[in-house]
Amino acid sequence: MLGIVGYLGVVPTAVAYGAYFLGLRHAGATAAALATMLEPLTATLLAVAFHDERVTAAGVGGAVLIAGALGLYYVPSRGGSRAQPLR
Repeated sequence: MLGIVGYLGVVPTAVAYGAYFLGLRHAGATAAALATMLEPLTATLLAVAFHDERVTAAGVGGAVLIAGALGLYYVPSRGGSRAQPLR
């Protein structure tokens, strides 16, 4: 049993962070910052969905701010060129 717990603690974490850092290596500064901010938001949404966690008003406000920043990243600039999406 301890071996399974150790495996689940090390292998999926190593694979997830390896993929995460590989993706950050190929992203621009803005995309990397947004991806970094989305990580705790994603974890929170998964905790709410699968573990019946409760989110406070401050948590909802923070989630709205992060989602708004991501939305603004995809809005075209006034010069007519579109912002580059996450790669």
